[in-house]
Amino acid sequence: MQIKVEQKGDVTIIKYLGNIDSDAYGVFKQTFEILIANNNFKIVVDLSDVSFISSAGWGVFIGNLQKIRKNGGDIRLAEMREEVKNIYLTVNFNELLKSYDTLNEAIESFG
Repeated sequence: MQIKVEQKGDVTIIKYLGNIDSDAYGVFKQTFEILIANNNFKIVVDLSDVSFISSAGWGVFIGNLQKIRKNGGDIRLAEMREEVKNIYLTVNFNELLKSYDTLNEAIESFG
């Protein structure tokens, strides 16, 4: 798994290359911890190159939501592949995390 982090104004974009599974969980979790420690609370996750997210991976999103939202931010998901979106919808994560078809829509959603 590779991670690219980019800043666009006050929005942090994280692009993952590879699956977010038990092998990648530690790096994935650490990425969020670093962003939060550096006061980056508006986060867009580009999932265009991710075909699987484990329950632990989804847990990183959900586990950080309260702290991020308490600081005026949010996590937005972008360009989810169909196989990832099926799980996202099946377990009703769409009630907690907003998803956008394009990266630009997700970035612009922060206003």
